[in-house]
Amino acid sequence: MLQRLHAVFQNSFFTAIVLLVILILTLSTAVSAVLYLPTSIGEQPHKLHIDEMYYFPSLTLNTFNYLDISYNDGGFLVPAYNNVGTVKGVAIISDGVYQFYPPDSSYREQGDISEIYIPYQEEQLALLLLEAQFTEITSRNQVIDANNQLIEYQESDQYFDQIRAQAQSIFDKESDVYISIQLFGYKRVYIPDSEVTIALLKTPSLQYLLYNENRTISLHDLSTNEEYFNVTNPNEAVEYPPKNILIYASITISLLLIAAIIVVWLLTIDLDQKKRFERLKKQIEYPHWLVILTILIYFIGQLLLSSYSVFDYQNIILTVLLYLLIILSFCKNSAERQYIGLNFYHWGHSISSAIALGFFFQILGAFNIPIRFNFDSYLNLISMILVAFFAQALINELIFRGIIQNYIERLTNTIVAITATAGIVAVINFIVNTYIYQLVTIEALIQSFLVAPFGSIVLSLLYIRTRSILASSLLATLLIILPKILIF
Repeated sequence: MLQRLHAVFQNSFFTAIVLLVILILTLSTAVSAVLYLPTSIGEQPHKLHIDEMYYFPSLTLNTFNYLDISYNDGGFLVPAYNNVGTVKGVAIISDGVYQFYPPDSSYREQGDISEIYIPYQEEQLALLLLEAQFTEITSRNQVIDANNQLIEYQESDQYFDQIRAQAQSIFDKESDVYISIQLFGYKRVYIPDSEVTIALLKTPSLQYLLYNENRTISLHDLSTNEEYFNVTNPNEAVEYPPKNILIYASITISLLLIAAIIVVWLLTIDLDQKKRFERLKKQIEYPHWLVILTILIYFIGQLLLSSYSVFDYQNIILTVLLYLLIILSFCKNSAERQYIGLNFYHWGHSISSAIALGFFFQILGAFNIPIRFNFDSYLNLISMILVAFFAQALINELIFRGIIQNYIERLTNTIVAITATAGIVAVINFIVNTYIYQLVTIEALIQSFLVAPFGSIVLSLLYIRTRSILASSLLATLLIILPKILIF
């Protein structure tokens, strides 16, 4: 019975039809989950933009129960919008004072603030503007300063540009207020609903204080990660972030991973690299110390140079040295180059699979269809691709797929190798996200233990199916480049 069933699945056409049906069902479920989750707002641009600004003579915010904020000398309201024109929040630029007095506690905190950012919706913005008795900054405007002197400005005056620049600097910190999942270059954001109050305060000493007023009342310093106060809200308001966010993210990303694995299988269904790879494995064996030393040098180098860009000479020198180390140690002859994946077998499959998967992932990340490309010139595009391929994608794939995954696969088997490599990627990402990028805990967990292993598994599977490091490197390059040039 089992042999008969296995024989049926040896027919590549029948297998492709079965995989296609499973793919459609999986994608439909994943899309429904993302579109109908009430805390998801879909694609989030990399940067919020500013369309307008308002002047107010004075303002006392009644937004918070346990935090008083007042501006007695006037200031500016600057709304932030996403790419479809929806308000994401408001920055208030002015010299203000805050007082934090949590209930049932002797703790008191007060000080000066120069800016505040509050995630807002259209209705909340309208109420705030009514409360502020605003004056819209149009082509020409009169502003009364703290000494009741009348000042006239052109809307394009440098003064207003400075206000916008201040607002933009705090909008760039929006990821500290939202919980987000970065998926293939596109950010899926989970925002507090109308029953949850959050604010990001910037003090004159350039500290960012994050204030939460929900099930937990808290105030902490984002610069030092020091928590000043934390207590349960007696009113038991809606919790933020939602408790089920990790469960939801796990289910959704798992569905997308299944879909991606099926796509890889469909694109490479007629390839069988096992026998050739097993023959190579018998011919080649690297010393354990060499593999471990190369991996250590790579990770130490990446850690030391994490603050540099790919164009800095320190990074260029280290990358060139790593290439030389890998070529001289692991690619000394034709068999070793084939073993590590530096070959042109099935190059048509490799290129077409990487391109198809690259665009597939962009559609998954944005849940939309790209309508056009956006880049300065073809020369600029080629330059971007070459830099991303040689300075980032290829060297990472040689280390993770060509050395680490092959090494683990030699000691165990293919499934363990893919899983273990994804685990190593997860741990590295968690360290980087927590200690270098200083993401909030829940976001670091989602990015490190869901999204990063997801990408690693897909790259590993493409490498296993094609046994070409060029295929996985090209896909990794597209995942870097496409979000920068695709317009949806």
